Amino acid sequence: MKVLVVEDDTAKLRQISAALVAVDGFSLKDLVHAVDVQSAKVALREERFDVLILDIALPLRVDLDVQQDAGLVLLEELLEREQYFVPEHIIGLTSHEELFAAGVERFSRRLLVLIKFDGGSGEWIRRLQSRVRHVLAAEAGRGAEVPAFLSHLAVVCALESPELESVLKIPWGWKQIRVPGDDTIYYQGKFEKDESEFVVHAAAAPRMGMSASAVLSTKMIASFRPKFIAMAGIAAGVRNRVKAGDVIVSDPSWDYGSGKWVLRDGKNSFLAAPHQIALDTSLRHKFRRLADNHSLLGRIRESWPAERPEHVLSLRVGPLASGAAVLADKGTIEGVVSQHRELLGVEMETYGVFSAASEAISPRPAPFSVKAVVDFADGEKDDRFQRYGAYVSAQVLRHFVEVML
Repeated sequence: MKVLVVEDDTAKLRQISAALVAVDGFSLKDLVHAVDVQSAKVALREERFDVLILDIALPLRVDLDVQQDAGLVLLEELLEREQYFVPEHIIGLTSHEELFAAGVERFSRRLLVLIKFDGGSGEWIRRLQSRVRHVLAAEAGRGAEVPAFLSHLAVVCALESPELESVLKIPWGWKQIRVPGDDTIYYQGKFEKDESEFVVHAAAAPRMGMSASAVLSTKMIASFRPKFIAMAGIAAGVRNRVKAGDVIVSDPSWDYGSGKWVLRDGKNSFLAAPHQIALDTSLRHKFRRLADNHSLLGRIRESWPAERPEHVLSLRVGPLASGAAVLADKGTIEGVVSQHRELLGVEMETYGVFSAASEAISPRPAPFSVKAVVDFADGEKDDRFQRYGAYVSAQVLRHFVEVML
């Protein structure tokens, strides 16, 4: 259970922390602290919390004075806007009598709890601990019904070479494994972070395309129950929007061939009807931070020992469309661009991975796709950078998984 405490008073925070730690089943490592409204918003955009403990009187920023109703304003914003991961349980806490009187109706109207904090009384501690025990008990009940994630990440590749080969060069101690009744060859690896061990699996689909990647993703989700599932490899970019070697993180993904052919004025016309699947908000923000790490991207580029593009390595988060066929003509790529004015690239598999994840049984893994541009699907095909693209895709994946997930 993860708890976010938004509290600017250090002494009060110590008392809240002590009350939480006294509850059986709660660990201090599951507590995150924000001192102002701004840092609380950042935390709630980037991470999921089970419980929010919210002071009412808070500074908007750490360099500003306390605003008496800042907590109430933050609460309304959280409940009205979709950009935040809103905790299922929100507990208000204030030591001010007038703020308690003003806020209790607003909390109760939302079926939330507002507790009067009194450092000299144990009543607030009893009520807070009671709520936390209730959440822990509810989680335990859900845990008995829904299987937990059994691994950290599954990596899907469209090709054994050069895509899966590049992933298997990540030093995660890979070993080949078999799943009973399944002829697919899987690889299992692991890495350590913060004194914990994380298990990773990887495999290549038997052929290119959305169907093959969707089937492989479904099998890996069922067999390994990963928390995240990723697509790594190469793609075609939209010329003048990205450069060769650039890494595209798909957001959103869709099948550009989804739609209907009709006859209009004696001519065949295609009416696109794409179903777009967006990247998880938390992952999007993390990838955007990674995109700003120019020194890391530079080191990845320089570590490639062979020919590479002359320009710097960039990471872009944006639309990447999937289709059933390899594109090699300018007219077709222009038709796909018409489906999304900010399109960065096209490839053949990502939508299959995203679809498999979105339709999986609970708990569903969060999908993401990291693909490097190696050509521009316009008839001027150049295979020089395929291995470079597979390499930088795998190295970006490695850093993201080891450092940011």
